[in-house]
Amino acid sequence: MLYTTAGRSGTPAVSLPEIFPGFGDRHIKMHSTNLRRSAAWTLPFAFLLCTAIAPAAQADTVPSPWVGRDIGSPLVSGDSSFDPATNAFTITASGSDIWGTTDQFHFVYQQVSGDVDIVARVDSLLHADAWSKAGVMIHSSLSPATISLAASASDPDGTVARVEFHAGSTLLGTDTTAPYAFSWTGVPAGSYTVTAIVYDNAGASTTSAPITVSVVSSTAPSTASFQKSAEHSTLVVSYLLEVFAAGANPDNATPASALNLGKPTPDASGLITVNQTAFFNALPPGSYIATVSAAGSSGSSSPRSVPASFTR
Repeated sequence: MLYTTAGRSGTPAVSLPEIFPGFGDRHIKMHSTNLRRSAAWTLPFAFLLCTAIAPAAQADTVPSPWVGRDIGSPLVSGDSSFDPATNAFTITASGSDIWGTTDQFHFVYQQVSGDVDIVARVDSLLHADAWSKAGVMIHSSLSPATISLAASASDPDGTVARVEFHAGSTLLGTDTTAPYAFSWTGVPAGSYTVTAIVYDNAGASTTSAPITVSVVSSTAPSTASFQKSAEHSTLVVSYLLEVFAAGANPDNATPASALNLGKPTPDASGLITVNQTAFFNALPPGSYIATVSAAGSSGSSSPRSVPASFTR
């Protein structure tokens, strides 16, 4: 959508053609059930869409001025501790990722200003998932969202001196060269009225039409977990993850997206966990249900799991 304020004589014009919200409303629900037994298949699914698999967390026990906290409301809370004998931090964490326009992770930090050097060594990383990661970062705030702002500006009888980006009465940033843009990082959840103000070389200014941007908490699914089929070692060749529009009947509807998961190796309890961040992120925004079923070599398939609901 293009918002434009036309310039009067001697007044610059500004428009806001692009404002990209950091992320949308997303939800997770867990469904657990035992499916009926068919002639050839038994597939009791406890099907979970989640952002990570991690043990239950305890309270952070790190010395001042260090603080440990979750960023982006992970599905499973993290924790951290410090051992003065070894001068080492131990961190348990979960989250969707440190990626794109929003983050989910556990952060152990202290607030600094000015120049700073950080020296650390990651001694070990126990992977709960192929995308698990640990490292050092400098974060501008404790909020996970980033909003990219861009404006088009021109002056019919002079030159553009600068473009300011505002949220309400708060100045977010200024750009003095085209293309005029600003990356607003660490945006807390809430609703914001954003405008751009262009100033020309004579000091005249014009304000764009306002645009409302909303930031909401996110727990987008990235991991699918389910119990293996009773015939996993005999009849099962692969598992199929299918996503349908919310309200659809998976038994006769066409899936919005589907993915052959292959035949992953279960853990000791029979749980299969697969990270499919890219698969879920590729879905258009909307409400969905997801199911898993097992397939045999002859093309036969088991009853599907009870749908798990989520919003992208």
